[in-house]
Amino acid sequence: MNSNYHIINNFPNHTTLLKKAVSIAMFLFATTKIYYRDNFLTLLEYEKTREILQKGDIVLVGTFVRVSSLFIRGVVTHSLIYSGGKKLIHAIADGVEELDYRELFDYYDTLVILRPRFDEQNRGAVVGDILSYCKKQIGKPYNFTFNSSEDNFFCTQLINKSFDIGCAESSVDVSQYKSLRPSNFLKLDGYEHKFYSSKIVQKDGKFVVDGLAFR
Repeated sequence: MNSNYHIINNFPNHTTLLKKAVSIAMFLFATTKIYYRDNFLTLLEYEKTREILQKGDIVLVGTFVRVSSLFIRGVVTHSLIYSGGKKLIHAIADGVEELDYRELFDYYDTLVILRPRFDEQNRGAVVGDILSYCKKQIGKPYNFTFNSSEDNFFCTQLINKSFDIGCAESSVDVSQYKSLRPSNFLKLDGYEHKFYSSKIVQKDGKFVVDGLAFR
């Protein structure tokens, strides 16, 4: 996790000093805490979800103590893909990396598990292709400009591209969104909703975070 203040050093080749400076400033601003409290996810939810997770599942999480949550709207603010062995792959400010699943429960407030509805006969091969692509991207920089690129990625872009490679009909149609947010995955067909953490509740037909009125 890269939630603490530090300088980002992982950028695409030929990135100008100005773009690096702006990107670092964006990161430092976005990670500034606006609330000081314990995160909401529990060890009980960790134990429960360990029994649910399968390779290729999309894991959506949300944290609402930092400035970034004011701009990434919805009950989730980040997306990852489960690669098996208690590991996930995701794109953060330091770049694409592998993360231990347990670490999510020390930091985030909400968690959703989505499972793509692949044909069961082909699921193993499709998931294998998706995860193979993701693993090849480990170490690549974060996409601070949010453009279409395979040299650097933001979190939802990495997942969408990996599904595009592994199974084209399951990838997100980016054209329907001004920006591809983690919460967009909740609105898509083709995914089983396997788990919602306890702080996510329905109110007036919408998902909200219990106790956080500003969401």
